Parts: sequence; structure tokens; C-alpha cells
Amino acid sequence: MKELRISSEAERDLDDIWQYLSDESNSPSVANRFIDQADCPAHDSGTFGKGGTQERYNRDGSKSTPDWNYIVYYRERGRFVTVARLIHGKREQAAAFSEDAG
Repeated sequence: MKELRISSEAERDLDDIWQYLSDESNSPSVANRFIDQADCPAHDSGTFGKGGTQERYNRDGSKSTPDWNYIVYYRERGRFVTVARLIHGKREQAAAFSEDAG
């Protein structure tokens, strides 16, 4: 199984998701539970990094896979799988990537 890494952008996404859930539910414990459960469960099953869809939004060779209501973007390099971004499925995906570039 490859070692999982989380990019700084993905860490920021997780922070933003936590803040949104905490604010909307008025409960940090709800946000904590979601983040704990969404901590790349596919990686735990040994399937994370196998398959996925090649992405056209960036040129770094990222792939994507759904996880809950989010799209998880990741890159495979050697013995590592790096989660690059976690973006809500209802967001315009290309726009989310262009926000990083601009």
C-alpha cells in the first residue's frame, strides 16, 4: 500500500470544510465527526490510488475519486499518493482549480 500524504491545499480544504460544517450545524463535534470519517476511507481499504479518473483541470497528472459529497483529487508519485484537493461535488471544479492559479 502506498503512503498517503496531504498537500497544503488539501489541508486548507479540510479546514474550510470543518469551518463550514461547524458553522452550519452550530456544532464543532458534527464537523469533527465528518472530518474523522472522511479521512480518506478509500485509502484504509487499500484501494485509494488505484483507478480514478484522469483530470483535465490541471496539468500535474491528478486523478479524482468521489468521497461522500466531495471529489478527492490526488497524484501518484513513486510510493506516495498525495491528496491534492477536496472540492465539494456541486462546485464548479475547473473554477476551484483556477482560484489556486489566480
